[in-house]
Amino acid sequence: MPFLWLNLLIFIPLLGAFALAFIPRNNSRSIEWAALLSTVPPLLIAAFLWYSWVQSDGTPLSGSVEWIPSLHIQYSLGVDGFSIPMIGLTALLSSLCVFYSFGRITTRVREYYIFMLLLECFLLGVFCARDLFLFYVLFDASLVPMYFLIALWGGERSSYAAIRFFLYTLAGSAALLIGVLWVYFRSAAVDGTGEPTFDMIELARLNLFHGAPGAQFVLFFLFGVAFAIKIPIFPFHTWLPDAYVEAPSAVTAMLAGAMGKMGVYGFLRLALPLFPEGARAWSTPLMVLGVISVIYGAFVALAQWDLKRLVAYSSVSHMGFVALGLAAGARAASVGSLSDPKVPLSGVLFEMFAHGIITGALFLLVGMLAERAGIRSLRELGGAIRTAPVFVILFVTAMFASMAMPGLMGFWGELYILLGSFGSFPVGTGLCAIGIIITAGFFVWALQRMAYGTTSEVSARLSDVNSREVGSVVPLVVIMFLFGFLPGLYLSPSFSVTVQQLAGLLGRS
Repeated sequence: MPFLWLNLLIFIPLLGAFALAFIPRNNSRSIEWAALLSTVPPLLIAAFLWYSWVQSDGTPLSGSVEWIPSLHIQYSLGVDGFSIPMIGLTALLSSLCVFYSFGRITTRVREYYIFMLLLECFLLGVFCARDLFLFYVLFDASLVPMYFLIALWGGERSSYAAIRFFLYTLAGSAALLIGVLWVYFRSAAVDGTGEPTFDMIELARLNLFHGAPGAQFVLFFLFGVAFAIKIPIFPFHTWLPDAYVEAPSAVTAMLAGAMGKMGVYGFLRLALPLFPEGARAWSTPLMVLGVISVIYGAFVALAQWDLKRLVAYSSVSHMGFVALGLAAGARAASVGSLSDPKVPLSGVLFEMFAHGIITGALFLLVGMLAERAGIRSLRELGGAIRTAPVFVILFVTAMFASMAMPGLMGFWGELYILLGSFGSFPVGTGLCAIGIIITAGFFVWALQRMAYGTTSEVSARLSDVNSREVGSVVPLVVIMFLFGFLPGLYLSPSFSVTVQQLAGLLGRS
């Protein structure tokens, strides 16, 4: 039964994209509603899987069938504490972003929603895949719809941004492919049957490169580069500003909120458990990159006048905390360490979900503002709270969540990461804590210029958010408060089982 639910989760958006092709292209309203209805069943299935998981003992749900027997490739799907939050995040953002796009996309409407549904299908497939070859195929396939969504519906420099995004991330995928093939052929030598396998759970169990620290060092680098580009963290972030700024707001929300989480998920699912010695060897460089991302991203955001670019660089800063947590988890799992790897790894698990919710809301809100004002420059805004109070309240809430204010979900992930990282990297943790202050600085700076002071000519023309826009953002705001006050709904015992299993794999030599 779980295998059936997972197939429905992935293929319903694909079938929806196929069905849209038969709706006349001039019937925009029918296309929009058909696309939205195609995202509802995956969201309901994701909610059911989450509820079932919380009530379970933490045993993964999975199933598989033979796909290409001659190469030992299976169509294998499964979910656990790492994948279920990402499935829920992707399904929720897909529904809200499709709903938000109603009436905003006026050219090639049918093609836009087809690509949005294809993107959802591929992302859900990545988070469900349990075969390494299937994971790689879907990991790469997700680039295609995102490329077209940026290139065809983006801003003035959308073609440049789309090409740069595609080539940059494809280069990372090439490094990943080398690593995948290395792991595949190595499995034949280690497995007692002499046959290779792509089964991700079996590959982790075999501890393929035990006693080969040099190979693990190289392989962690190959996998890590691909995932670091996707996240992204410094210095692999240079594609991000153009892609985030030029893409339509709903597409940016999907790119930052869901697609970027494939990188974090890849570290948790593959790089850390497959190459524990490599992870420990790279833990200090990864920590350094995380600290640079936090500080650099925060300072560059502080210098921005374009509100969308400010949020984009704030995303780089927040992902630096994720890199710190991953590094601390790998270091703490080493023999003789007095730190508990489960604490920073739990923080990473919470932070990647929280960041998707918060950043998704911020980009949608920036899009609403840009449509009304015609600009995103903080130089031209001021006194917006008088003309658009509901918008400002929603934006302030998302800002405070991004600043990790207690009572909102952004607080818990960063707290766990900082608590779990101090024993392994006290200096790096202290520097990242300073980054929180800088983050508060640039968000308060932006809020002061946008919402308060003398009402500018641009702000005087603003209208407040309408009911459809409220429906696109309020669910995300509710989740910010829900998990902010009740973090145990996320960090429940069933999720802790998955983190404990990863900590055990990391502790091997």
